[in-house]
Amino acid sequence: MSKSVYSLVLNDQLVDALDAVAYKKGMSRSNMINTIIADYLSIETPEKRIADVFNHLQALVEPSQTLKFVAQQSAGLASICSAVSFRYNPTVRYTVELFLTHDDGIGELKVSLRSTNAQLLDAVSAFFVLFAKLEKKHIGETFARVENGRFFRRLRLDEGVVLNNDQLGEAILEYVKNFDELLNFYFQNLDDVAFALPILEERYVDNLKRQKVIFR
Repeated sequence: MSKSVYSLVLNDQLVDALDAVAYKKGMSRSNMINTIIADYLSIETPEKRIADVFNHLQALVEPSQTLKFVAQQSAGLASICSAVSFRYNPTVRYTVELFLTHDDGIGELKVSLRSTNAQLLDAVSAFFVLFAKLEKKHIGETFARVENGRFFRRLRLDEGVVLNNDQLGEAILEYVKNFDELLNFYFQNLDDVAFALPILEERYVDNLKRQKVIFR
């Protein structure tokens, strides 16, 4: 959807109120105006599509006892947080970025864990590498990478696969939940990783078979 520059004459009081709402939502004034007009005219802009996906994702996460939806950091970002089965239950953050266009995939998932514990950081990095290898083995080459103790995964769909906003939100949550389940299983068995690895792979394959949508 192309964009152009337009000149508008607006009431100052309305602009102040508009800017306040845009700030709370992490949006620019232009994006906020786009959203309001799109809602009024019932037109789905890329920004509105992303907002709808995140709204559904939030609704799906809210009943969970283990996952927490974090307020959007900007119009294209949202996060889901979970606790890792390790001392002091450190928080792992799953940050989802959705793209305005799908030329390079639907979006990207970044998994990170803030900690200064060297053992924890080494272990989570090892898991990220392991998970990337499992995906490559069972679904083929993916756009995944591990950098500076963080896991990045481009979210792509097979050609011809089209998801509505609710379905995309559900697919993202399913991927995050499967990842989180295996991450915690790995940490629960840090004392005997060799024993855990074949079981972890079995669980990965079982989850893969149940997934309605597979990101490439």
